Amino acid sequence: MESERPTGETKRCGDSSLLLVQAGDPLLAEEALQGILAKLGKVIDLSMAMETFRAGQDSMETALAAAETLPFGTERRIVLLRDAEQLKEPDLALLREYAANPVPTSLLLVVAVGLDRKSKLPQLFRKDQLVTAPQKRGDSLRRWLRQRCKARGLQVSERALSFILENSGGNLQELDHMVDKLRLYYAGVDELDLEDVAPLVAPLASADIYQLPERISSGDTGAALKMVRRLFRQDEDALRILFILVSHFRTLLAMKGLHEEGRRRGEIQAQLKLDDWRYKKLQPYLGRYELSQLIDIYHQLMQTDLDLKTGRYRDVLAIEMLVARITPKN
Repeated sequence: MESERPTGETKRCGDSSLLLVQAGDPLLAEEALQGILAKLGKVIDLSMAMETFRAGQDSMETALAAAETLPFGTERRIVLLRDAEQLKEPDLALLREYAANPVPTSLLLVVAVGLDRKSKLPQLFRKDQLVTAPQKRGDSLRRWLRQRCKARGLQVSERALSFILENSGGNLQELDHMVDKLRLYYAGVDELDLEDVAPLVAPLASADIYQLPERISSGDTGAALKMVRRLFRQDEDALRILFILVSHFRTLLAMKGLHEEGRRRGEIQAQLKLDDWRYKKLQPYLGRYELSQLIDIYHQLMQTDLDLKTGRYRDVLAIEMLVARITPKN
């Protein structure tokens, strides 16, 4: 099971002189950072001890000079360097030199977002100086969203959570904006259900995108193609359309495979983590496809993803061709 706590956690943050907080998403980096600061704040007055710098705006020399300055009125200095993914080679050279002999009365707290595997920045830190916030996927993403809603005073039903997740693509920034929008509209409401969140989560101009998979699975090629053209007239993104289709058919494929193994509904829901609403929505379409057809559709979805990303076909043509091929014949 995926851990939701940052690896390299904060137990030793009070003893270390150097830490790198890294994450693939700004929200995850900020959550990990705030966790560290909360622990430090229990033993240090951060209003006196902490000074903040930003790579790209402040020089590395200035930040390191602050770290080398003895604390005044507090036991330790906390020097926070944000946006460290922007550090250039000369900055890294200075940081490498400092990391070899850090000042014991300071904590240099470096935060970086979206580092690629070739980045030299993590190499400047020991393993115990790395705090890595794991990506949110599957159950951990759902728990994160539920906690985000709760922190803003919102109680959201499970099927409403499913709808929000299906329509976000897993983008944490987009999810956070959705939660803020719901809070503005529904502050004080006891519990939000699907009917409450759908009009706000799905922009009205793009509402068709969430009906497209069902239109395809129902076998209405003409209506599905009209819907695709309408979506593009509304400036919908081809990759977003494809994501919705991949989510729909990937789940159908998994359901069909388990069904043919003789699994019962409860087992299928448990293994695929499907709530009742999602299962009931998809179950009628299982009879329209053979397992081999769903496997073929999934391959076609992956090929379309490649076609879009390589520019082999124009966006509209690629999606229209896909829809025409994967819509079952009545």
